[in-house]
Amino acid sequence: MNLPAARPAPVEHLSAGVAMRAQSAAQVAHAILEGATEIALHGIGLALDSPRAEPISARACLEYWCGVAEGRGIKVTTAEDCDIFLQYHLLKSSTVYGYDDVKLIEDRHENSDHPRKGR
Repeated sequence: MNLPAARPAPVEHLSAGVAMRAQSAAQVAHAILEGATEIALHGIGLALDSPRAEPISARACLEYWCGVAEGRGIKVTTAEDCDIFLQYHLLKSSTVYGYDDVKLIEDRHENSDHPRKGR
């Protein structure tokens, strides 16, 4: 693929002392640096049960950079196919690891009456 206008992102200027834990976070930081006025996020799946196996810190990093963007007046929107900005819970249990059948993720999302249901 020939992309004559392509250039590498200046990663040394993106992190501002915050480690990048997700490519999508680096892209948001780059959009901020380039002067974007709106950032639309599509197809980002950072759930703990995601088949992409992103590190757990990737979600926090992306949400941090979206907050930086919004703090600078940049409109950030998410499409229906994004699972960021949802609340996740840790569950304390007396089950035995390796013995009891325990679901890593308990999805209560479908049972919610909240307007973001299904997102």
